[in-house]
Amino acid sequence: MSRTILGDFTDASSAESYLKANSPTDNWPYLFFYQMELMLQCRTDNRYPVTIFDRNGNMRGGYDNYKSDCFPGRMEADCHFKVGDIVQFGHHKLLLGVVESLPPDPAFVAQVEGQNGMLDAVDDSYLVLCGKGGKEHEHLHECELFEPDARFLVP
Repeated sequence: MSRTILGDFTDASSAESYLKANSPTDNWPYLFFYQMELMLQCRTDNRYPVTIFDRNGNMRGGYDNYKSDCFPGRMEADCHFKVGDIVQFGHHKLLLGVVESLPPDPAFVAQVEGQNGMLDAVDDSYLVLCGKGGKEHEHLHECELFEPDARFLVP
């Protein structure tokens, strides 16, 4: 199991407080991260605001792929991971990958959308090569990427 979806929480801060106070990883040491999907309203496209917590309950961040015209770009200095970094991620199983490219920077957004233009929230993602020979790829938000953890890499 690579993730657990949190329910019964209306906001991220109460979920974080619960995780830190109860430390579920003491009972489930193989958990990788926790994901809270705020389903405050029904969306026909099955996309919801998501908040990610690490296995210790620390909030890593969140995203809402439903939002449009809200992403101004991200400077390379503001990216936690760099091109060539090995990262760990996964929803149904843990995977390793290599960061191939970073989210677009403000200059690229301005070139594509104009001086005050914005891209959609889904564009705030890293391109990660994975699979045998790097033939597969994923577009993932920074909060979904983790540094590899040796505890999970042992066969």
